[in-house]
Amino acid sequence: MTSDEFITGTVVMLHSFLQHHKSFRGDLVIIHDGLNSQSRAILEGHFPPLKFVSGSPVLSETLDRLVTANPAMESRRARFLSLEILKLSGYEKVLFCDSDLLFQGSVADLFASDAELICCGDAAVYRGNARDPVTFLEVAASTSNNAL
Repeated sequence: MTSDEFITGTVVMLHSFLQHHKSFRGDLVIIHDGLNSQSRAILEGHFPPLKFVSGSPVLSETLDRLVTANPAMESRRARFLSLEILKLSGYEKVLFCDSDLLFQGSVADLFASDAELICCGDAAVYRGNARDPVTFLEVAASTSNNAL
């Protein structure tokens, strides 16, 4: 998942992943929301063939409605493009990575796992908090049994 603003992070993430997974032969799929030609060229110049997937019109329209109803979500709009991963088909395993990751070792154990889904929390979780399911705002974990 990337945008023009995070191309440098995407290069670091992909490079560090490939450094620790030299035998990786899978697809590198870039989910984006309208990468410009310069950003695409940077990525294509550094990495093996990439597949680019842009946000679908249905998801974009839904996100537009979300932001209209809650303007504070504008800065988080691109995060929801990660939902496009659910539409990927033809893969046995999928590892979703944001562009702010730096791999410091192998994650081969994730690929070896038989689990159907493995997730990690966002920064709110690591601070001991949760997310309100309506507003998506960070809240104290103890404030609601319904918090995400």
